[in-house]
Amino acid sequence: MDQLVHQTQESSGFSGAHARPGSEPPRPGFPTTPPRVPDHPVPRFRTTLTRCLLDRLVGARSYGDAMTTTNAAEATTSPDSTNSTTGPSGIDRSGIDRSGIEGASGSLISARQAAGVLAEMGVTRASARRALLAGIAGPGVRLRGSLLYDEGRVRTLVRPPLLASEVVEAARAQCFFARIGEGVLSAGNGDLQADDGVERSEVKALQALESGWHMSWVTRPLLAVHVRLLQPMPFIGMVGGFVAIGGEITAVHAGPRDNAGRETAVLTLEEPAAWFQQFLGRHLPMALRAQWTTIDPARHPKAPG
Repeated sequence: MDQLVHQTQESSGFSGAHARPGSEPPRPGFPTTPPRVPDHPVPRFRTTLTRCLLDRLVGARSYGDAMTTTNAAEATTSPDSTNSTTGPSGIDRSGIDRSGIEGASGSLISARQAAGVLAEMGVTRASARRALLAGIAGPGVRLRGSLLYDEGRVRTLVRPPLLASEVVEAARAQCFFARIGEGVLSAGNGDLQADDGVERSEVKALQALESGWHMSWVTRPLLAVHVRLLQPMPFIGMVGGFVAIGGEITAVHAGPRDNAGRETAVLTLEEPAAWFQQFLGRHLPMALRAQWTTIDPARHPKAPG
């Protein structure tokens, strides 16, 4: 019997030297090949994947630290540079020339950060974002999928709120205050300001604002007579509660009816007078019940003293 078992082991290739401790010799008629163990068990695969991810994160963080250190070294060692983002000629690393921009600090912040700065005045972030798209802080810069603004120009807008009486007093005439959309004024926003052709065109914006004003058949003739007989009426366009554009109404004409059948008027708008520039970009909180309203100096007399 022992001789038969020995012959069976030799024929099957299974010997005691290759047998597992405590295992029995294979029986005749049963498979003799041992079960195959996977080369990369699941726990080991998960551990390897985790290590790869950690190596990538550590490498990215090390790369960012190295870039920060390099930028700081360049800013301190370069004798001509004034900060880490702007060179001696006012051209920053994104290729944008800010030497002729009033209030430009050379550092860029995201649209979300800029809206947070304007929110310090009590406005909502949504209103601040609309005003920024309208260009009150200058044209935005589209860089790597993000819209950036000059931090210096944004912070210059943080001032006490403006009163409508101040505008009327400076204009010395009845003023036309209107709520407008940021889309009319956002021409060129979000592009690299490499040339003056990308800048917002005030003339085109005024032309886009001339039509579509809802006025009754009584209000339109009265406004037209006032403009024709007295003087041009100052036009103040607001976006998100900020003064975004100004002009002078020189004529009022009847316009086509809108889709709802309401009568509209067409305004002839010219460039604003010199007095308007001091109010551009100021926060003017007004609760307008309609799209527009007029305010006469008689309603806001000058304070005595």
